[in-house]
Amino acid sequence: MISYPPGELTPNGARRLLEGKEPHISYVACDDSAVFHLMGPMAPTAGVQEGVTIGRESIKGLIPNWKLLDQAGANQDGVTFNDAVYEAAEIDMVVDAQGLTPAGTRKVIRDWVAAWDSKQQGELHVFTPEQGLWWAPVRWLKAPGEALARAQSNRQRFIWSARIDDALWRTYDSVGVFQFGYSDMTDTFTTGGASYTDLGSDWPIRYSDGGTALAPPSGSAGGYLYSTGSQAVWRDDPLTLAVTSAREVVAGPYKNAAYVSGSNTAGTFLTSTDNQIVSIVLGTIPEASLPESAYNDVWARMGRNSNGTWNGYGVRARMGWGYIELARFNNFTKTVMYLRPLLLPPVIGEKFTLVAGFEADPRLFKVTRDGVEILSHKEEGTGSPLGSAYRGIGFGMRAAGALISQATPASVRKISAGVNSTVSQSGYVSVTNIGDVEAWARFLLYGPGTFNIGNGPDSSDTVQFGPLLDGQVVLIETEPRRRSVVDLTPSTVSTDQELNVFQKLVKALITFASNNNVPPLLQQFESLFGILPPQGNLYSYLTGRFTKPVPAKSPGAEPTTSRIFIKIDNGNANSKVVAALTPRRRWPL
Repeated sequence: MISYPPGELTPNGARRLLEGKEPHISYVACDDSAVFHLMGPMAPTAGVQEGVTIGRESIKGLIPNWKLLDQAGANQDGVTFNDAVYEAAEIDMVVDAQGLTPAGTRKVIRDWVAAWDSKQQGELHVFTPEQGLWWAPVRWLKAPGEALARAQSNRQRFIWSARIDDALWRTYDSVGVFQFGYSDMTDTFTTGGASYTDLGSDWPIRYSDGGTALAPPSGSAGGYLYSTGSQAVWRDDPLTLAVTSAREVVAGPYKNAAYVSGSNTAGTFLTSTDNQIVSIVLGTIPEASLPESAYNDVWARMGRNSNGTWNGYGVRARMGWGYIELARFNNFTKTVMYLRPLLLPPVIGEKFTLVAGFEADPRLFKVTRDGVEILSHKEEGTGSPLGSAYRGIGFGMRAAGALISQATPASVRKISAGVNSTVSQSGYVSVTNIGDVEAWARFLLYGPGTFNIGNGPDSSDTVQFGPLLDGQVVLIETEPRRRSVVDLTPSTVSTDQELNVFQKLVKALITFASNNNVPPLLQQFESLFGILPPQGNLYSYLTGRFTKPVPAKSPGAEPTTSRIFIKIDNGNANSKVVAALTPRRRWPL
């Protein structure tokens, strides 16, 4: 990657950067292979660094012009205003390409010209300490008209013209997520205090050395789990402060029977099916240490003894510094099913969810991180426990040994669990428009389910899309000038309709007769037998139109968060809606 100016920031530039008084303007090439700092503390210093600069009063056209769309009758006084649209913004910059030698100047000009293109767009970035970073995709508008008469000197000045096709400046997206919540049980560990050395009567606890939760265990591998009254916390070994040993704990299966279904017995919590969803919310960050760091666990499909304690069967997801692991336990014997790196360690407030089984496949496991899938594994064989005897849930921790104290796992603020069944839920996604121009939201829909999306903030009118199959992903654009529906389903996901034997025969005959090019008349014939046309035309699944954008920020008030209604029918743990909105401004400074 080419960067101008090359090298480190000068002491003068560092001082100006800390003062925070100047705007930063830079240009990034279309393929991110070159960046030119044009104005501000990071711009090149004349006579010291090579690069391209623009003066304080040498850039114009940052605000786009606009057209007023009017209508006038033959006998009307004045006009009737209908709308206003922004034109492409044309920017002119007086730039100085400078080098330490004439050859250096020519190289700077060559790199500058190579970084611009009329067909592909680069980005012009503007940063101010008070407004943050705003940028615009720009293309080279026209060649400079100046004669390059000073190509043999250390500086060449010319006027550079660029165009912003869509007129406006943008910043980072505002993103909101709606997904199903499964909370047949919830515990926030409100029982506890300074004297507690356990989590209360609802949580059987087993340590790696077989110790109990009633007192800090003896020996070098100490430490214990307890409730502070607001979260479950690990207490480092109180008896050994240096050269400590690792220790693990399993909390569960959870006992409370506030939710009773299926074959649940008194004093126990069991999900009504094998398909479970278990989530924990972290209250701190797991500590990193050498040779090992701390880890947090989520447990599903736990078996229990007659007295309610854990019998050594279950499925565990472990996450922490460096990796995430999915393992099954059979009579306390661990078998790793899937292991992958975890580049970003868990942080405060994150929600980790273990999904054990789906209606179509009870041996499919997934782990999500704040709704984003980070692990998916289809078990080969039948090694993991399955059946009505293995429907408990829990969580756990591993405190690693260290030179001083133990590497402490993250605290757990909340645990919740439920059945991964096909249900209908509704709620809102929240997005914030900090720009001074109205914005249109985008929605990423993850199947399965039929989706109802509000037509704008706090609107009771909805636009419906679906149904989508499990695994399908579709982008819905609400801006009228854009393509409304884009299929983003991975090519590895099958979107074929599940057909009965007779339907399969009819479809096979039609496909053979038409060479897999089914005409509309035969599509109608297929529909008589309940066979849907191929799901290529996704527009047929869209009912209604979006007409209300998210309003711009009021000039006299702080930005406000807008809520958009979401409802998903016949969804499961895979179903979710990710809403994104790109704030835009007319003036970037």
